[in-house]
Amino acid sequence: MVASPVTITFVAASPYQLKYKLTSSIAGTGGITATGGATPDLLTNCALKAGSAMYDLFAKQVATQDDARAVAFEHPELNIFLIPRDADAEWAFDANAVGGHLQLLVTCAAADVLGSYLVVDYRHSMIR
Repeated sequence: MVASPVTITFVAASPYQLKYKLTSSIAGTGGITATGGATPDLLTNCALKAGSAMYDLFAKQVATQDDARAVAFEHPELNIFLIPRDADAEWAFDANAVGGHLQLLVTCAAADVLGSYLVVDYRHSMIR
């Protein structure tokens, strides 16, 4: 198995937000699962502080990539976005179904050693 050039590090959890730092030595793709396994994992990281509604959302079984994209990008209370630290950083993200579980995929078009942040925000945190 070839190691991914993309490193994903869980940074912080609040009741309605998860934050991951993304770095990459070269172009490549990495993933954040939702299986309840080792971090970075959406369920494991939600269990630290995030609300149960966010946990329940990521615990849903997804059979296809369309199902995964519906959970990640079409849910009205979920907002996933990138915060680049370098203006030249070129990241993209998508969602996939792996073994019936959601996986967020992050792809870097070129090296980003400074890193960028992927933020998973549940709408409630934007209503204060």
